[in-house]
Amino acid sequence: MNPRMLIDGVEHTQVAACDRGLLYGDGLFETLRVRAGLCPLWSLHLQRLLAGCERLGLPLPEAGVLERERDALIAGIDDAVLRITWTRGCGVRGYAPPARVKPTRILALTAVPTRSAHPAHCMPCQYRPAAPRTRSLQSFASCRFPPG
Repeated sequence: MNPRMLIDGVEHTQVAACDRGLLYGDGLFETLRVRAGLCPLWSLHLQRLLAGCERLGLPLPEAGVLERERDALIAGIDDAVLRITWTRGCGVRGYAPPARVKPTRILALTAVPTRSAHPAHCMPCQYRPAAPRTRSLQSFASCRFPPG
């Protein structure tokens, strides 16, 4: 399956370099499974996306627009992954959000990833600070990772 992407409703594969989602992670995303041309948990993902926008002070996306774009992408698709990304859009340099916000909406449809022949194995780090403080990277030297 060839990946397909809609950026602000237009089939495209590039986001502006000034987008705050790219520069500062100023946005959020939801990843949904597509099965038999449907997103079975759509309403739950939409609720979580809207709640996240409220928490971040982002303008809310229009559900109808998201649904129309979703439907255009997943029509005739049996099995895929749909990712919805919503960012604050372009703005002036710096961490403070811009006074005027024009969010960027990205819907990306991709194939379901295959399982790796070498899955990651995780283990908890043994490092526990005595008290909250700023830690350097060197303080994490006691973490043990399985041989790679």
